[in-house]
Formats: sequence, C-alpha cells, structure tokens
Amino acid sequence: MNAEKPQKPLKKQAKPLKKPMTRSVKHRIGFYMILFNGLILMLVSFIVANLFVQQILTEENDRAKIAATKVIQSDFQKLESDLNILSILLGTSSSDETTLDQIKRISHFPTLAKSLDEGSLYGVYFIDKNFSKDSFLQIYQRQTAPPPSGASSNEPTQLSKQEILNETLKTVYKYASFVSGQDHFMFVVDKEMMAPRKISNNPEILAKDLLWVKPIFNTQKEVEGFIFVIVDANNQGLFSELAELNNIANFSVTNKDSGVILYSWKNRKEARDSFQNLPVISLEIKMANSTSIISGNLVSSQQRNLLIIMPWVVFAFMAGITGLILLYLWRSEKTALSLAKVNMMLEQKNLQLGNESGERERLNNILRKAERENKAIINAISDVIFEVSLNGTILFLNEAWFKITGITVQQVLGANLFDYLHPKDQQEQKKSVSQMIKGLRGGYRVMTSIKTKDNKFRAVEMAVSMIRMDENRSMRVVGSFTDMEERQKAEWALMEAERKYRSIWENAGHGIYQAKLEGSILSANPSVARIFGFETPEIMMREVKNAHMELFISPNERLKNLKNLIEDRIQDVMEYQAIRINGEKIWVQETIRPVFDERGNLVYFEGSIEDITKRKDAELQLQDAKRESDIANRAKSEFLANMSHELRTPLNSIIGFSEIIRNEVFGPIEPKSYWEYARDIHDSGKHLLSIINQILDISRIDAGERDLRETRVDMKKIVKSTLDLMIPKIKEAGLLLPEPDLSAFTYMIAEEAAIRQMLTNLLSNAIKFTPEGGHVSVSGEVDSAGEFRISVTDTGIGLDDFEIERVTSKFGTVDGRLNKSAYGLGLGLSLVHSLMRLHGGRVEIISQKGIGTTVTLVFPRTRIDQAN
Repeated sequence: MNAEKPQKPLKKQAKPLKKPMTRSVKHRIGFYMILFNGLILMLVSFIVANLFVQQILTEENDRAKIAATKVIQSDFQKLESDLNILSILLGTSSSDETTLDQIKRISHFPTLAKSLDEGSLYGVYFIDKNFSKDSFLQIYQRQTAPPPSGASSNEPTQLSKQEILNETLKTVYKYASFVSGQDHFMFVVDKEMMAPRKISNNPEILAKDLLWVKPIFNTQKEVEGFIFVIVDANNQGLFSELAELNNIANFSVTNKDSGVILYSWKNRKEARDSFQNLPVISLEIKMANSTSIISGNLVSSQQRNLLIIMPWVVFAFMAGITGLILLYLWRSEKTALSLAKVNMMLEQKNLQLGNESGERERLNNILRKAERENKAIINAISDVIFEVSLNGTILFLNEAWFKITGITVQQVLGANLFDYLHPKDQQEQKKSVSQMIKGLRGGYRVMTSIKTKDNKFRAVEMAVSMIRMDENRSMRVVGSFTDMEERQKAEWALMEAERKYRSIWENAGHGIYQAKLEGSILSANPSVARIFGFETPEIMMREVKNAHMELFISPNERLKNLKNLIEDRIQDVMEYQAIRINGEKIWVQETIRPVFDERGNLVYFEGSIEDITKRKDAELQLQDAKRESDIANRAKSEFLANMSHELRTPLNSIIGFSEIIRNEVFGPIEPKSYWEYARDIHDSGKHLLSIINQILDISRIDAGERDLRETRVDMKKIVKSTLDLMIPKIKEAGLLLPEPDLSAFTYMIAEEAAIRQMLTNLLSNAIKFTPEGGHVSVSGEVDSAGEFRISVTDTGIGLDDFEIERVTSKFGTVDGRLNKSAYGLGLGLSLVHSLMRLHGGRVEIISQKGIGTTVTLVFPRTRIDQAN
C-alpha cells in the first residue's frame, strides 16, 4: 500500500465575533415586544373599563324603565277598572227597561261618581244612533275648578266644555260604523279630529283628548246608541305622573297604529342644561284595541359624564406606564452596547492565543477518534468475528463473543476454537478447515453450536470466509459466528402469533373482511358468512361477485360513503340495512377504513361488521314509546290550559259581580247576610282563581314556555315587603313572628315576582299548618360554598319522608291528610320547586312530625357574583 502523505496542520481561524449591532437587534426586539404588550394592555384596560361603565349605565336605564312601568301600570289599572265598572253597569238591565231609562238610572248612582272622581276620566256621555241633540245625555262629568284669575297670559288657553264635546261628537259620528261591530270599549284615534294642543309652556306639554266608545244594544242585538268616555288634555292627565320621575328631560306617548302624539312633556331647563340625553324609556302599553308607545330621555348627570370618560383616563394611564418602561429600556440599551464593544476586544485576544494549542489538540483527537471508530465498528457488529491459527488457536475475537457466550475475550485468547464447538461437530469442522487450508474447498457456512458460560450450547451459524497472511507471513483463518437462537425463537413466536390470530379470525363474534372498491371479497372470516347466511366464507367469496350491490339494500348510499372515506383517508362507523342470502332484511354496523399502498393508491377496504338487528328493533320500540309519552304529555298540557281558560272566564264574571254587590254600587243591600254571602263568593272566587293560576304556571314551566324576567334585585327589600304583607295573616292565625336578621341578605340576579311568589307560598303553608301559639321565622345567609340560602321555619305539624316526596312532586298534595281545616290543592311547594329549577337552584326540606318544618331556597353562587 502507498503511504499516505502527511497533511499540513491547518491553522484554526478565529470565529467572527458578534458585532454590537447583534445585541442592538435583541434589544430592539425586546423594545418592540414591550411596546406590543403595552398596546395590548392599554386596549384590554380600555375595553374592561368601557364594559364596566356600560354595565352601570345599563342598570341606571333599567331602573328608570321599571319606575316608568310602575307609573303607567298604576294609571291604566285604574282606567281599566273604571271602564270595566261602566261595562258591567251597562250590561245589567231588566227586560221592561228602555236603554234611555237604563242610562238615566246609572247617571244617578252617587257611588259611580265617587269612584270615577278618583280616576282620570273627564266625562261619560250617551247619544243615540241618530246623533240627535235631544238624546244626548251626560252620565258623568268631573267638576273642574276655574283657572286662577292671576294666570299668566302666555299660558295656553284651555278649550271649553262645549268645544271638547263638539270635537268628540264629530269623532264618534265618523267612527260609528266601525265601533258598531264591537261589544266593548274601543279606543278611537283620528289624525284630523281632536288634534293635540299645547296646554302648558313651561314645562312644555302637548296633549290630546282621549276617547273610548262602546255601542249600546237593545234586546234584539241592534245598536241603540253609543256610550263614549273622554279623558281631556290637561297637565295632570293620564300620563302626567311620568313627569315626576327623577332626571327626566322629556317623554312622549305616541299611538302605534296612527302615529299620533297623545301626550308629550318637555322640561326646557333640563333639556338646555344637559349636553347628552340617553334613551331610558321605551315601553308599549295596550289601550283597549290599540297600542301606544312611551319613549323618553334621561338628563345626563355629572356622574354619568365622568363614567363615560373613565375608559379614556385608564387608557392614558396605561399609555404613560408603557412609555416610562420603554424609556428605561432605551437607556439600558445604550449602556449594554458600550459594554459589548469592550467584551468583543477581549474575546478577539483570547481566540488568537488559543489557535495554536487548538490545532495540536485537533490532530490528536483525529487519531484517537479513528481508532475508537474502527474498534466500535467491529464491536458493534452483532456477529462474532474470529481469527485463528491453522491449528485452531484463537488470535482475535470481537465483543460480540461475550454477548453470545457470556465468556470474556481475555479468557479464551490462546485457547482452541474447536474446543468450544459442540462435541459432535468438532472433528467435522477441523476436517473442513483443513481442506480449506489445502485449497480443496472454498469458504462455507454450517449450522453448529458453541459452549456458553453455564456449559450450555447456543445455536449459531459458523461461516469460514478466508485464509490470510499476517505481517509475519503466518497463515490465519478468518470467520464469523451468527447467533441463531433469537432467530429460532422469533420464528417460533411468529408461528404462535399466526396461530393465535388465525384462531381469533375464525372464532371472532364480529365479522372481519377485506374487499375491493368494485365489490369483490378478498378475505372473510366465518362470522361474516354467518351474518349474511352463507355456510362458509369460501362459498360466500365464490358466489358474491359485488358485495356492495348484492348484500346491501342501498348500494348507492354505501358507495357514496366509501368514496368519502377515500377522500378523507379516515376510519368511520356506519349503519346499513342489509339482506341475507335467504332474502331476510337485517341491520348491520360496520367499522371500515381504506388501505393505501406506499404511493397513495387504494388497495382495498378492511373492517368489521356486526348484526345489530335486535338493537335497532329495541330503538324503534323506544322511539314509539317516547312518541306516545310526548303525545300524552302534550295532551295533559293542552287539557290544563283549556281547563284553566274555561274556568277563568266565568270566574271573572263571578268576581266582578260579587265585587259590585259587596261594594254596594247600586245602593245598600238588605238584609246584611246577603252582603256577607257576596263577600264569601268574592273571596272564594279569588281563591279558586289563584289555584287555577298555580296550575297554569306549573304547566307552563313543565312545557318550557315560562321565561324568567331577570333583574338585579335587593333580597333584603323583597323579604321585608313580603313579610309586611303576610303580618295580618300571621296575627289572625295567632302565631308569633320574630324580627328577622336581614344583615346577611344581598343583591342577586333573579326575577323579583318569582321570588315574591315563592316566599308567599312558603309563608302561607307555614301559617296554614302551624297551630295557634306557634312560631314562624325567616332567615338567610351565604354559605361556605358561596350559595345564598333563604329559610322559612315553622313549629307546625311536620312531614315524614313519604309526605315530603309527595308534596315536592308535580301536582303533589297531602293537604287533605295533614289538616282538615285547611283548604286548597296544596300546589305551593310544587310551584316553588318548578320556579327554583328555572333559577338553577334547589329546594331543601327538613321536617319532623310534631316538631315543625324548615324549607330552604338555595340559589347558585353565580347569581350573587353577577349581581355584585
């Protein structure tokens, strides 16, 4: 071999040092990261502050809207009550009494005038269908005081009584044909007649006379005339109480159908001083056959203006902090650049000194590395490499010898290799090697065994490959041993695994198969054949040419799904209706996936299949049962709704007539027992109406038709006002009510009406079932889990576990068994449970016979957190 030329030592080049600019880039990245984070923090702070301000403004608007709603409801409840009384009086007449006599009789009722004086009606009049002046009759007219003598001349002039009546009669005459087809009071609005007029300058009030008309029929159901009711335009009229709300700048009432302004109020001083009015009132009210819209504005306050600019103040504050941080970073960057230049000069000197010693070390490392690599390569070979003399003396072995035999290389160097072979192979291998040395045969391979450390023999393949001459011109035999023990074990394990998998394949309960896209079956286990009615898989694969077309009822749907699997390259589970060889239809569930080759081409589909006919039949039966249950539940809800409607209609008449008799509208009633009967009829009718309303409420909640009207409520005020309403009943029952501790009561997001209804039901039950001299108490707290708990405790007769389960079920009751003196269906607890489920809470009942009962309403923590 040619000697290698010595290489010149290479001079190690100094690595280029990082310039100060590199460090500057890092600082700039940090600068921009802080700037980016600062911008994000400023934006997030602005958004959070803005959301907080919007929440406060929204709550303020909601409070104004609730106050306006209460004012409007109060006015219209009185107006509707007056119209209902007129309708009832007009509907009560004897057969021998004419319409005109009836009207005259009603006009002389002092009780009617006293009742109407408390409302907002200006006058009630009658005129016959021919609109003759002789038939005009005044039933009622409010007595109004004359305007003060010292009134300012700039105040608008009020219309006279005759002018109002003339305008009204023209309007009634115009809409007589439209009103004649109705049997109740109709609200009449006309754009041209009864125009709105200004009734005050400061505040500026624009109002319109309001008109309700009702036809009067004779016994032959023919129109005899018309009763019309007037609410005149004045600054203390139907909508005037809205002006008493705090911070109201203006509001208006507009008829929705015609767009005519019925009433408007504007405080010029408030409107001039405010620079931003926000809408806070937007309501729709029902006025007989028409709907009116109430809208208004809230005067902007200094507090509101400060809240509006608060997000920008927060934004500016965060911007200042970000700027200070960036300024500090800029100054530190300048200092770091100066230090980096000094460090660069020192590093350059150190590199120059280390170049010479580094070059020498590099050459030594190359030599040692080459030696290690050669040795590592030989020792990494899994086969034993040996070199022996012509008589078999071991001259060289690699580390694989120790791995196979467990005997170290140093222990066998100088020993005879043939002594480590199996005794039956020693002579034969000596002979074969001798023939190879003499040139009678070439290299060969043979199976044999070698002795291990524990005197056992391990199967190997012996390969004698060559004869070589060393540097001393001595002949050496080179060969190798290949460990066959693990290979034999692997072959045995492979055969065992194949046997196990074949057993699984043949005995699996699920069908396993492989099939091509065109439908030919490549393989199938016995379960597949059994599912489709074939005796063996071989018969199935021979007779079925296209499995997709012959075995499935909807082949087009199946092929479409298979193409989707090919496109998405996924495994999926599908259900199909299949057909057996005997024509029987079955349902199967199939887990299938496409198999692709290394080029991405589809090879076949493989999967498993299961007969799910019994499960499908069970599902269909379950669906039928659920459908029948839904029909029965819907029929129950419809029945309850219809029953409630049919009962409430006559009850309204019973309550109305009994109220007229009880109030002695037609004069004193003798004997006095008749008045008591009317009072009992009125109380019983209201109680029955309350029960019907409870049934209807439970049915609505059960049907999912009851929605909560949630607001932020003060639980302390709700409990206090509810107790004030129940104190007369508690005293009447002879019970004691300790003063409750309301300090633990907090704000909560809930429906105020629902909470009042639940507390009223619980207190009513406690009063009803507690003997005279007992105690009733109310308490509340926020427990360790953050849930708000309201408890009503009594010392009544108590309940056992069975009775608790019954009263909390839908429409459950045990009233008849608990207290014979108490009447009612006992639906209070059922309704309480339903309302608490709507709030996401629960009801807890602790009771013991003869001791008493504690019912606790538990509201979730989220409702308290949202409110606070």
